[in-house]
Amino acid sequence: MLPRTKSRFRLRSLFHRVAVIVLLLVLIGSALITVNDTAGWGILPTWRELFVRVGFANAEVSSDELRVTFFDVGNADCILIQSGRKTALIDAGKHTTARDVLEKLQLANVERLDYVIA
Repeated sequence: MLPRTKSRFRLRSLFHRVAVIVLLLVLIGSALITVNDTAGWGILPTWRELFVRVGFANAEVSSDELRVTFFDVGNADCILIQSGRKTALIDAGKHTTARDVLEKLQLANVERLDYVIA
């Protein structure tokens, strides 16, 4: 049987190793989500999608709030402007990005567009 000090040291050492591994996994996951969000891979959810899903962010826009959201659509950015019940979409990209833009609009609870600027 090990003396109590060696047993505590091993337990503390194991705890530190587990904590470091968990921290590394969180950092790697965060980096992957950030790169995915920036590169537009579509493999992982974006930070905004995660915040909405866990309840940290509200997908609805109140009447006194102005929300501007940028979507990566290849060579440029698509801009969604929401203010109360009015919505505007600027530069939705090529027809090949239509599904991605529609998914983003559904996530933002946009049912209709009042203004579309191409």
